[in-house]
Amino acid sequence: MSGLLDQVLDAHGGLDRWHNARRLVVSGRIGGELWGRRGQEGILRDARMEINPHAQHLVFRDYTAPGRRGVFDVPRAAIKTGSGEVIEERTDPGAALAGQTTTSPWDHLSVVYAAGFDLWGYFTTPFALAMPGVRTEEIEPWEEAGEQWRRLKATFPDGFAAHATEQVYSFNSAGLLRRFEYQPRHTGVPANVNYAAEHKQFAGIVIGTRRRMVAGDPDGRSRREPALMTVDVVDVQVET
Repeated sequence: MSGLLDQVLDAHGGLDRWHNARRLVVSGRIGGELWGRRGQEGILRDARMEINPHAQHLVFRDYTAPGRRGVFDVPRAAIKTGSGEVIEERTDPGAALAGQTTTSPWDHLSVVYAAGFDLWGYFTTPFALAMPGVRTEEIEPWEEAGEQWRRLKATFPDGFAAHATEQVYSFNSAGLLRRFEYQPRHTGVPANVNYAAEHKQFAGIVIGTRRRMVAGDPDGRSRREPALMTVDVVDVQVET
């Protein structure tokens, strides 16, 4: 690992504390223009999620109906009953998004997959950058908001569900995540930029509780409005 990644991991609570976490249970409000464009306005307005910190697995509780569960588990997406019976399943949900535009409608399984890997990444960064097969390197810094942020470029292995094989993460002088950016592989837009703010500690693990995804320009600058996706965290329980 690079020296910057070591600093960043320590700033977010440290690898030892992260390795001891068995599950994150997250409550939050998820909104933004993205959902209306996809025909799914309000589907995650009051979201409660179970997240495996060490593998790409996330469950939306009470998904579309009380007791139902939306399950993102690479490489599958499924909707199940509370007892685990499969109601709907898609074995290659990423392929179903290929060729779509930014306004192509999504069904409930598309939301499970796209929101599942997106939110899994939100809540596991920066620790996911230390997972086996993920390569990182420090690149030139970025100036924004009157600050200079150090940056890591991460390259993800085959089979890793992410917006892009390469993503760039920016950290402030305290080592806290402030933004990450990528060229989406499915939508054809120039870039998306995600911002993290209002970092809080939950059982020693530091998480940005206010997230905003906006469109980016080719030069890397972001358009702060409209917010394509918003995440406001209400609570995080760290189970060991």
